[in-house]
Amino acid sequence: ELGVERRDGKAYLPGTTAALGEHTEAADTLLARLQQEEIVKLDDKALGSYLEQEGKLRRVGDGFAVSSELYDRGIALLSTLPEITLAAFRDALGVGRRTAQLVLERYDADGLTRRVGDVRVLRKR
Repeated sequence: ELGVERRDGKAYLPGTTAALGEHTEAADTLLARLQQEEIVKLDDKALGSYLEQEGKLRRVGDGFAVSSELYDRGIALLSTLPEITLAAFRDALGVGRRTAQLVLERYDADGLTRRVGDVRVLRKR
């Protein structure tokens, strides 16, 4: 009745969408770095949050991000590993130890896996 749309507990004018505005260049630079590097440091948390909502990256750890493609590739690998250890996941994904650990921790936080000692197990869906 008020002529507004409700999204995530906030009111917006109908048809209004978020835009990067002056942050477009920073977003393009960040996404270009993600194409070249497996993990990047996020200096602008708000920009990282926006790009994650848009599906262009996944935030991992405290202030880092990986590409959505790498994140999804890792999910596909989980069911193929006989035992989900940090070393096995790292080797299968072809990334560094730090990146593998941060991605696995994100899977734990997202409810995809659960850590049991030094291995992870897939959660039932």
